Formats: sequence, structure tokens, C-alpha cells
Amino acid sequence: MIGGNDHAEPNRGDTLTLQTPSSGWASTGKPVPVMSARTLIPFIDFMGDLGAPVERWLERCRLPSRLREDPNSYISTLKHWEFVSLAANEEGIDDLGLMVAHDQGYKIIGPRVLGGVVSAPTLLLGIEAFADRVRGESSASRVWFTPLGESVQLHLERPFDPGTAGYRQTEWLAMIALIKVVQLFAGQAWQPDLVALRSSQGAPPLARRLFPDVRFLTGQTHSLISFPSELLGAEPQSFGRYETVKLTSSLGVLAPGVPPASLSESLVQILMPYLSDGNPTLEMAAEVVGTSRRTLQRRLAENGLSFSTVVDQTRFRVATKMLKHSDATSLEIAKATGYGDASHFARAFRRLAGCNPHQYRLRNLDHPKFTQSRGLAVPSTLLQHS
Repeated sequence: MIGGNDHAEPNRGDTLTLQTPSSGWASTGKPVPVMSARTLIPFIDFMGDLGAPVERWLERCRLPSRLREDPNSYISTLKHWEFVSLAANEEGIDDLGLMVAHDQGYKIIGPRVLGGVVSAPTLLLGIEAFADRVRGESSASRVWFTPLGESVQLHLERPFDPGTAGYRQTEWLAMIALIKVVQLFAGQAWQPDLVALRSSQGAPPLARRLFPDVRFLTGQTHSLISFPSELLGAEPQSFGRYETVKLTSSLGVLAPGVPPASLSESLVQILMPYLSDGNPTLEMAAEVVGTSRRTLQRRLAENGLSFSTVVDQTRFRVATKMLKHSDATSLEIAKATGYGDASHFARAFRRLAGCNPHQYRLRNLDHPKFTQSRGLAVPSTLLQHS
């Protein structure tokens, strides 16, 4: 049963009776919570339009300088939220997450997730598609729904506690994303019966202007929206496909996100966009994932790894991706992976792959330039999805 009120200090006895999630990454072998770089771009665009020093903020938050160039890359959830918190504080925009969600529209969901939702024949299956794909955008997030009489509660679980920097701002954006998923089937004017948030601050004036008929509860145990269960059978509205086409044309078709399954994999994904800025250090990595240098070393050692091994794996991942999917030269790949020169890169690559970069490229025929030169007729679908 849901209770409480919409003030900054709600009735603690009337909160939702769900267990508060823990980030869990500090446990041995648990992956670090990461988010797709694409999810930060709406904030970057919004603040950039205001003339804010976005590049300086990215540097202050230790985020990759070329983040926009690879929206498929992953960044630390803590650093993502830190950037949002910094932007809100520096510009004095208390409801930044809500403003960005309102301004950017369906861009906050992204073409990959949006495409899966609007392809579903009913809202019920659309929610399932959203829940399945959202973890590719935010690895530690979970979405599910529960029936409650004639209503449905659509829940959102995220890592970390409401006191974490950036939590409130990003929670509002996430709740608007949930609302927009339902609107794809119920219509753009649709509003939920109730919005419950873990953040303790009351709903900002903009929220009440956008959703005048919604009851807002703050300081709750979990984040959710509530709506009539009869909507689960609703079919998608036509405007949803238009929004998907519009996003795809502006952002491109993004590759499916695969959330990391281990500590080392999450570190590799986080470090990949940093390579072009230089060789990642242990100190930098510890700061980015929100722990100490010693703790990170200990967690890696418990999994039979060292930080240098993780960096080697990261460099190899980027190098093989470039060799398979581009015609970049060895020197260009060396620079992109943090090596001093092409010969250094070639020696390191041979040590890991057992062959030199040129031999590896010839064995992996994803790039049209090399398939054509070998006279092979490879279907384009295989080239795109291999």
C-alpha cells in the first residue's frame, strides 16, 4: 500500500515496503555500475545551449574528453551523476533533470530502447522491451511492474542512495522516461495517477505545471509511477514510430548495449574512452569508480587480476574493434589506444593475439575495403552484425 505526502519530509511510516537496493559492486567480483555515454549527451546538449563551460566540467569530473564521439561507450554511473550535479549547482538549476527531460523529449530514452518499445504490440510487451533494453543503457538499473488492484505500479530500481550527488536530478529524468514509455501507448497527453520518488525534496514547480493532476510522493523507499491496469493492452500510437525515425536520423543506429558481468569487464568498458587521452592510471581509475587505490587493487587481486592487465585488455578491445570495423592505420590505432608509436603497438598486440595487427585484420573480414580486396562476396547483414 502506498502512502506518504509530497512534502520534503514525508511521513516515514507510509513509505513503500520494498527493500532499498544496494550498489553491491564493492563485493568481490561485482561489476562497477556504468551508463551509456549516450545518456549524458542530453545534459551536455542542454547545458551547451545555455553557453555553459561543458568541456571544463567534463574535465573536472574526470570524464572522457571525446565522450560525444562514441555514444556506445560506457562511463561510470557515479561520474555521470557527478557531472549532472555539478551542472545543476554551477548554474543554479535545481530541477535540471526535469528540465532536460522536458526539453530533450524522447532523446532521453534513445533510439535503441525506443525502437524496441514502439515495436511491441501492446504496452505490456513494450514495458518488457524497455526493461530488457534499459540495462544496456544503465547496467545497475532494473524496471518491473506489479499489479495492485485495478492499478499497475511501474517500478524503477537504481544504484546508490538518494544522498549521492546527482541522484535527485537523474531520478526525475528517469521518471519522465517511464512516463514517456506509457505515453507511447496511451497518448502524449496521458499522465500517471501517482509518481513516487526516493528523493526527499518536494516536487519542483515545473513538475506540477507539466503534470497538474498527478499526486507526487517523495522520500519513498522506491521510485515508481502508477496507472490503470487496463492500459496494459493499449496499442502503440503512431507518433512513436515517427520519434524513433527522428532519433535514428540524428543519432544513428546504436549498437545493442551489453551490461558488464564482472568487475574486470566493467573496468574495461569504463577505461575504453579514456585511452585516447593517454595511459589510464590506477589513481584515475579508482577515482572514476568511486573507491580508493588500495581497494581497487585488492578487488582486482581477489579476481586474479592486476590493473596493468585490465589496461592491456582495454587497449586490445579498442584495437581489435578498429582493426575489424575501420581502415585506420597502425599509427592511428596506436594513438587511439595510448601507445607511443606503431611499433610499440604492434609488439604489444602480437603478445596478446599471437599475430601482428595486419594479420589479425586479414582474418577478420568485417570491413568492406578488405572483403573487396580479397574478392569475397560477404552479405552486408553479416558485415553489420558480426
